[in-house]
Amino acid sequence: MGLFSLNGMYHRLFVYGTLRKKGGANNLMKLATLIEEDVSAKGLKIYDRGAYPIALNHYSDQEKIVGDIYQLDDKLLQLLDEYEGDEYYRSKILAFDCWIYLGKSRTLIEKLPLIKSGDWIGYYFDNNSINQD
Repeated sequence: MGLFSLNGMYHRLFVYGTLRKKGGANNLMKLATLIEEDVSAKGLKIYDRGAYPIALNHYSDQEKIVGDIYQLDDKLLQLLDEYEGDEYYRSKILAFDCWIYLGKSRTLIEKLPLIKSGDWIGYYFDNNSINQD
């Protein structure tokens, strides 16, 4: 998957939380190229963990989450693996031929609020009364 660069391969990554264009950790994406914004990925549910969300496979086309797709190199992808930590694992979204970080454990979400819209950025700003501009 991906194109080759002088430093290895390029990858595509679907981000749905703090790494999104309007997210608090988007500065980590400064060496990546934004390919598409506000994309809906089916078969996933997203939950509110407070300062950041967590998404899990739901295996239903009725459920979706909203995110942005970036193109990045091997080095940045490895850095993001470290950033996401032990709580997440990297998986593929075949429909977009890109990576996504999903929650490792369903027990993490048992008492978390479901973000019904699937859009954590909109949900976060709505619930924290922060100006998005």
